[in-house]
Amino acid sequence: MHEPNEVVALMSSRKEIIKDSLSDRAFSILRESIISLEYPPGTRFVIDRLAESLSISRTPIREALRELVNQGLVVYDRICYRVVSLRVEDVLDIFAIRKALEVLAAGTAAQRITPAEKGSFKKILDIYSNARSQKSIKDFEREDQQLHTAVRKLSHNPRLFKLLSSYQDLILFIRSCTLHVALSEKDIEATNREHKDIVMAIVEEDSRAAGEAMRRHLENSEKRTIATMKKAEG
Repeated sequence: MHEPNEVVALMSSRKEIIKDSLSDRAFSILRESIISLEYPPGTRFVIDRLAESLSISRTPIREALRELVNQGLVVYDRICYRVVSLRVEDVLDIFAIRKALEVLAAGTAAQRITPAEKGSFKKILDIYSNARSQKSIKDFEREDQQLHTAVRKLSHNPRLFKLLSSYQDLILFIRSCTLHVALSEKDIEATNREHKDIVMAIVEEDSRAAGEAMRRHLENSEKRTIATMKKAEG
C-alpha cells in the first residue's frame, strides 16, 4: 500500500503528465496551423477561444503559446500572442545562420558519409526526375526539407543537427509564406539543379565542393525568398 504522502505525490505526478500531454497536443496543433498558414502572420490568439475550439483548458494553451514563442513562430508583447510577421531583415538573419551551419554540415557529411549511406542518399536524385507538372507546392516543400534534413543527419554531428533543427520551424514558416506567393518553373528547376550538385558532391566525398554547393544553393534561395517577399509587399 502507498503511504498518504506517496499517494499525493503520485496523483500530482499524474496531473503533471496529463497537463504536459495537453500542452504538447496544443503545441502540435498550433504549430501545424501556423506553418500551413491557417493562422497567417499577424494573427492574434485569444486564449479563451483557442481553449474552446481545441477543447483544452487555458493553462496548457498558454504553455503551448510560450513554447511557440521560444520557437520563433509566435511573439508576445505582454498584451497578446500573435503569429510572427517576419521582416526582410529577419529572413536575412536566418539565412546568415543557415549559411554558417549548413555549409559546415554539407562539408562534414562529405567527410563522414558511409558506403551504406551513399546508396540511400543518392536515391534522392530520383525525386528530381519527375516532371514539375506532377508536383504541388507541398511536394516541393517536402522534397526540399528531405534533402536538408538528410544532409544534417549525414554530418554525424549531434550538436550541429540540434542547432539546425532548432531553426526548422522558422525555415518551414518562411518557405510557406513565400511559396504560396510565387512558385515559378524557373525557380523549381534552379533549386533541383542545386540539390543535385549538393548530393553528388557529398556522395563523391568532396568536402569542399559540397560546402560550396550548399553555400551557392542557400545564397540563391535567399535571393529568391527576398525577391518574393518584396514582390508581395508591392
